Amino acid sequence: MPTKNAEFAASRVGIAPTVAWTTRTTDPESSCHIEIPSWSNAQDLSSAPRPSKQITFIKERTQQRTTPRSKASKPSVHGPPAPKAPVVKPSVPKTQVPKTQVPKTQVPKTQVPKTQVPKTQVPNLKASNTKAPRPKAPSQGPPQPNTTIPKAQPPKTIPPQDWTVIPDSKQPSALTALILHRHARPVLTANEYKFGTTLPIPYKRTPKRAAICIDCEMVGVAPNDTSALARMSVIDYLTNEILIDTLVQPTEPVTDWRTKYSGITRQAMATAMSQGKALRGSAEARAELFKYVDSDTILVGHALQHDLLALGIRHDRIVDSAILAAEAVGKGVKRRWGLKDLASQLLDIKIQSSDKVGHDSVEDAFAAGEVVLQCIEQPNKLRMWGERKRKEYYGGKSKKTSVKKGVSSRGFRPSVSRPG
Repeated sequence: MPTKNAEFAASRVGIAPTVAWTTRTTDPESSCHIEIPSWSNAQDLSSAPRPSKQITFIKERTQQRTTPRSKASKPSVHGPPAPKAPVVKPSVPKTQVPKTQVPKTQVPKTQVPKTQVPKTQVPNLKASNTKAPRPKAPSQGPPQPNTTIPKAQPPKTIPPQDWTVIPDSKQPSALTALILHRHARPVLTANEYKFGTTLPIPYKRTPKRAAICIDCEMVGVAPNDTSALARMSVIDYLTNEILIDTLVQPTEPVTDWRTKYSGITRQAMATAMSQGKALRGSAEARAELFKYVDSDTILVGHALQHDLLALGIRHDRIVDSAILAAEAVGKGVKRRWGLKDLASQLLDIKIQSSDKVGHDSVEDAFAAGEVVLQCIEQPNKLRMWGERKRKEYYGGKSKKTSVKKGVSSRGFRPSVSRPG
């Protein structure tokens, strides 16, 4: 189709536009074939009548089949384009569905009233001298048993008014002084001690006691009324703890209970065995003793050679109160002072009194440890006591101590200078 520029050029030259029927269009709604005129300069058809309905139909069909163009590029068939009638779209009124608002049901919150516990005002007893009344226990009903679990009680100790308690700060120095007063092997051999030790070897993971006081009571057994172990008491030298205090049933038949000295009767031994509170034989006694001692432990006692013989052990780290007293008196004096005399004269403590039946091995162990402690801490008092006993032994006349040549009173050989 001719554009506006072509129409304008033709009108300026003076050539009337001609129409050539070249385009053929088929109407899909009818079986008619319509020839669309093509504008050219061949002939002037301006005077020919044009059916308006036919031209309007052709324009509508042409615009539907061709590619849509912009408003500026659309050609006009007869001069300037006619204004398009505004297409009035029938406005369908929208039916607005009213929204049904569901009212929210508000659940009322139930407020739980807080129960205010009344505060109990404790009366000030300091301000008022009146004492608070104690609630009385109900008298009706049987008494309920006490369900509290008893606590483990520490080992029993003798009250400190009789025996010295070494403070924790002074225990290392007391142990060092005790080690320095051990008896030499020649002295132990001269006092019927066996050579060597049969105590267990020290083990670092299970440390034992550094020093103990031990005392044993014996009874006579067959044959020949031989002494056998019947009671053993062991305490800690530094802490005064009672480690062992038990009866020991001899494996041999008992011929003499020696109740006057041992304080043990047949009935007491039978009761202890039936209750499981007694050991059987020296083997079980040794096993119980080895729980607390090893070869480094110092044994303290009075005349311990008899106790060790009854236990069936040997040891060479010994501090014997009987040997300390004999060395204080000096050589040549054949008398030996018992533990009862040493406790009375050195400590002013009475043990083994007549109102008791036999000896108490726990009391004797404490007394032996106390005598050794006083001899170590107060050497001047021990020396004066030894001089006094020596004068009494010789009838008021002092006699020089005769020492065996080559061996001192403590068993050490003096150093002799050799000629060069």
